[in-house]
Amino acid sequence: MTLLEVLAVLAAISILLAMYLSTLPRRPYMRIQCVNNLKQVALATRVWGVDNNDKYPTAVPATNGGAMEYITGPNAWRIYQVMSNELSTPKVVICPDETDHSRFTATNFTYFNNSNISFFIGVDANEATPQAILSGDRNPTNGMPLKTLCSN
Repeated sequence: MTLLEVLAVLAAISILLAMYLSTLPRRPYMRIQCVNNLKQVALATRVWGVDNNDKYPTAVPATNGGAMEYITGPNAWRIYQVMSNELSTPKVVICPDETDHSRFTATNFTYFNNSNISFFIGVDANEATPQAILSGDRNPTNGMPLKTLCSN
């Protein structure tokens, strides 16, 4: 076998390996980071509530530092903005595995908007209803097609 043949075989193997690696699912640690960010959002919401008579931002009027008036319409970012002290960085409210390319990480909470968040807020969540959804990933399918539970 000549040197040229060896190089050709190595090139072919490299191409096949690259094609195989491109078919693998996205890095799972990115989704784990999303779950971790969501947990930090939940903790920040709870800490904010402890500081505000056990009420979450969606149950406190804006005049008292909450975001009650912003639970409708395109104002989800305001709910996170009022919790900026508890969240510490806007990196927490975006998933590193975000599939919507129009969303991006904000550098601070001053110029913060809906393009900087990956999560939704359960506006009815409170301490009295623990089964209510507090927050969640707005992309629960993780980029994968939905599977039906039953077929007809």
